[in-house]
Amino acid sequence: TDSSFLEGHSYTYEGSSWGKIVEILIKSKCMNPVIYFDELDKISDTPKGEEIVGILTHLTDTSQNEKYHDKYFSEIDFDLSKCLFIFSYNDESKVNPILLDRMYRIQTNGYKAKEKITIARNHLLPIIREQVKFTKEDITIEDSVLEYICENYTDNEEGVRNLKRCLEIIYTKLNLYRLMKPETNLFEKDISLKVEFPYNVTRDTVETLIKKTEPESYINSMYI
Repeated sequence: TDSSFLEGHSYTYEGSSWGKIVEILIKSKCMNPVIYFDELDKISDTPKGEEIVGILTHLTDTSQNEKYHDKYFSEIDFDLSKCLFIFSYNDESKVNPILLDRMYRIQTNGYKAKEKITIARNHLLPIIREQVKFTKEDITIEDSVLEYICENYTDNEEGVRNLKRCLEIIYTKLNLYRLMKPETNLFEKDISLKVEFPYNVTRDTVETLIKKTEPESYINSMYI
């Protein structure tokens, strides 16, 4: 992502459009929305990353953010002084110190196993089921299996991103089994998984469908 994602392109370019900030104002139909920036510490140490930091610094500067300019609407001042900007990050040392100095910082702890299971039950699984068109009765996962996934397949994360990834793998692969012929040998020749619905996910299912991989270093990027 570069700065044009936030501040748009000049209207003289073919296919140009306004940036994400103005888009949020348009969609929310108000001048005081809550704007959330995730993974602030993943901004790259490149010139493009520095441009993004510059824009965020401007957005959070109370002496300047009454006159924010989008390149598409170059002559129009947008008053962002009433917006509430929320940033989240994991590693404070990787956040620009000038930008960091303008924040009220709130320390939060990672989720405990019981909390992760609750999040999975109430939020992650309903979304995943809707994506692959399974009902709640089609696939069941006991709390003990969810805990097993958290302990063995999520790299001891404090959040739930890897847990969500694991659940997505399980559901999408089971969905493939649902669509394939019964005698089809799926994924690997040495895998023989008997799937009949309704299906109960066990530890054996998890070990069959999810491969443990070595942790990969994150590519510097930013998500909004």
